[in-house]
Amino acid sequence: MQDSSNMKELLSEPYALDLSADHAPKSIKLGRILRVRIQRGEFPNGSLLDRKAIATEYGVCPNTVSGAFAALSYHGYAKPVVEKPHFGYRFRVVYPHKKSSAS
Repeated sequence: MQDSSNMKELLSEPYALDLSADHAPKSIKLGRILRVRIQRGEFPNGSLLDRKAIATEYGVCPNTVSGAFAALSYHGYAKPVVEKPHFGYRFRVVYPHKKSSAS
């Protein structure tokens, strides 16, 4: 019985039935924005992405930016590089993607 009352409570939330709502985490939303900016050439191939500047620009914490960078890396738009050991990774843009010779 508790399950059905919980379901009613969840469905009473205004966003619950909105199929077009984007419930993705902030880091993924930011990653999408940065991907478009990379594709437009706002961050040229080989440039370093500045975590603090992006966090300030979008009003998010640096951890959110780190999550966005991880998503960009996973999808091949950036790659982590270590410039100073023990200070974490920085991310370098690697777009446009290199075409494989198999195509």
